This record gives sequence, structure tokens and C-alpha cells, in this order.
Amino acid sequence: MCGIIGYSGSNANAVEVLLEGLEKVEYRGYDSAGIAFVTDSGIQIEKKEGKLENLKNHMKNFEILSCTGIGHTRWATHGVPTDRNAHPHYSESRDVALIHNGIIENYVEIKKELLEQGVKFSSDTDSEVVAQLFSKLYDGDLYSTLKKVLKRIRGTYAFAIIHKDFPDRMICCRNHSPLIVGLGDHQNFIASDVSAILKYTRDIIYLEDGDVVLVTKDNVTVYDKDEKEVKREVKKVEWNFEQASKGGYAHFMIKEIEEQVATIKARPHYNMYVMWFFVAVAGGSLAYVFGGKDASYAEFSMSFLATFLGLAGRRILQLRKFNVYICWGWAAFVSVAVMSIFRLLGVQDYHNALAACVLWLVPGVPLINGFIDMLSGCVVPGVAKLTHAAILVFMISLGFYLALLLFGYELP
Repeated sequence: MCGIIGYSGSNANAVEVLLEGLEKVEYRGYDSAGIAFVTDSGIQIEKKEGKLENLKNHMKNFEILSCTGIGHTRWATHGVPTDRNAHPHYSESRDVALIHNGIIENYVEIKKELLEQGVKFSSDTDSEVVAQLFSKLYDGDLYSTLKKVLKRIRGTYAFAIIHKDFPDRMICCRNHSPLIVGLGDHQNFIASDVSAILKYTRDIIYLEDGDVVLVTKDNVTVYDKDEKEVKREVKKVEWNFEQASKGGYAHFMIKEIEEQVATIKARPHYNMYVMWFFVAVAGGSLAYVFGGKDASYAEFSMSFLATFLGLAGRRILQLRKFNVYICWGWAAFVSVAVMSIFRLLGVQDYHNALAACVLWLVPGVPLINGFIDMLSGCVVPGVAKLTHAAILVFMISLGFYLALLLFGYELP
């Protein structure tokens, strides 16, 4: 999570606006802060490791007149907190400056490709890859270049980019990371949070995922994910600064937590029923393998059905907010109950399917992570994970036993 702000206006006070805005979003990143602004000689970047105060003290040495700029507070993900890893990032030729909130999932392969083309990198971040790629693909048009870049990358992002050929404008976009546009009088803004620009405007456009916006002091042009120019609703913010900075939450920490949850939920997920199908296929396959030379598709089918219905049974309790241990025990009960029904119907060869139909419930992740923590010397979290896994195993066993007991299975 990082904080971003951008400004394009008729007054040459971009640096002042950026530093003031970064104060309001510093809670989104304390590792470093930086700004990029357009001057007569091109794009200038100033950035410092640590809190925003370090950057503000550094900027006291400059008297700068600029009408366009972008700023960033960083919460480090890729690359340790240092001056060189702070945002904004230049391209190698310094024609592009970029700030980014999010994570680029395929940056390693793109960076490898650019390195092979002779591009020299100055940081360890995933974000610089996008700045270098933008410069490499630049065709004289900001929008078409950005669209080419977005087709190459995967991940979450809110970008703000300035280019030396267009000193009066920014091009920005978002995908599962917050980004808003503020509309002013001969000045416009972008930010990750309303609080950053509330001093200057209360007219806000909340961009949607896939939107690209071109911002100048007098115009804001929004394109949707289908590359069509659209008019987004302008909303009037009625909050005061304290309410706006917390987004309606009682505390910043709650706001940060909720924003991260919302980001995770917004990410594309595999279809639940498709996942159930393949887990059930795995359960059936194990029953078939356990059969060895006597393997049968009948046991595959029984284990498949028992696994699938166990998944459905667990999901029903999860939707009703039952305790996780109850959900696991119930899922084991359902799967074994299905197998017991087959036994009561006269099926003779079912033992492999009975063993396989609950294996999907085995808590492998907490077991493995618990042992890794213990071996790494992290005793308390290791014990906690192993205890959690042990309770899950107990509930699976309990559900298994109760189903056998209820359906009259006689243990040997």
C-alpha cells in the first residue's frame, strides 16, 4: 500500500501542492517519499528514504517553479527501503517519471527482456520496470503507449506518469488499487485518497478498474477498459478533513485493513464449482490409486461424489459463519455419510473410496508451516499452527467416527 498524488495547474506551485498532499497520505507508506516535477530543463526527481519529513527538509534547498508533478509515499514490497528504491522512478533516458501503488506480478520476465535489450536499471523495484517499458514502447502518444504497456503487465496498480514531451499533463490508470481525480479551477489532481486534495477541491471522480485518465489543468478525459471515452460521475465530498482522511472509519488502521480486504476480494478468483470439481477428481483418483490392481471406476465415482458433497456441506456452514472446526468436522461427516449410504445400498468394494473421500480435509498447510516455524526457531507461531492443525485433525476424525456410528458401521 502506497500513497500517491498528482497535480496539473496554472500556478507554478506544484511542489508545494505535492508535499502538502503527501502529508495527508503518509499513513499509506512510511518507508520513503519522493516527487517528480516538470521544469524548463525536463523532469526532475527528488526522493528520500524514511519519513516524509526527510524529503521536506531536503526540498528546503530548492526554489522550484513547476505547474505539473507527481508524488509518492512508499510502503516497500519489492526492494528494500532506500533512496534508489523510492518513487518516482525515471526511465533510463529520463523522459518518463512514474509512481505506482500495487504489485506487478510478471515484472521479473519483463525486466529480463529489457535487460537483454540493454536497458540499465537503477532500482530493485517492480515499478521501475513499468517506467522503462513505457519509455521503450513510447510512440509519441501517451494513451496508446500506456495501453501497450498495460497489455504486457499483470498485477494490481494505480499509475501516474509524466513525460518530458507533454510537460502540462499526466496519464494515470487503476486496476484494483485506489485512484481518484479531483477537479479544480484551472487545476486538476489525482490521488489515492480524497484527503490528499481536499484543501483544493471537493469535486471528485472515483475511477473504476480499467480506467485510464489523461489530466491537464483544464481537461480530464477518462477512457474505460474498452477504450471508449466515458463521463464518470462527479461527486461532491461533504466530509471535513478528518472524516475524509479516515474515509468514514474510526481509525486509520481499520481503514487500511478494510482497504486491503477490499483489494483481495476484488481480485479475480477461480470459479468455486470448478475448484470443487477438480478437488473431487483428486479424491476419486486417490481411491482408484489405492485400489492397486483391483482399482475400479466405481470407487473413483463414489469418492468423487462423497468429496464433492463434503465440499458443499462445508460451504453451507461457512456461509452461516460457523466455527472453522465445526465446518471441518461436518464436512468429514457428510463425506463419510455418503460412503455409508453406498454401503447400505449393498456396495461391497468401497473401502478405498471411504479412505480417500476425506483426504482433501487434511490440513497440510498449517502442518507444514508449523514445522517450518519450529525448525526456524519461531516456536510460538509454530506451536499455534500445529495446535490449529491438530484440532482440525481431531474434528475430521470425530466427524468420520460419528458418521460410521450413525450408519451402523462395525469397526474391525
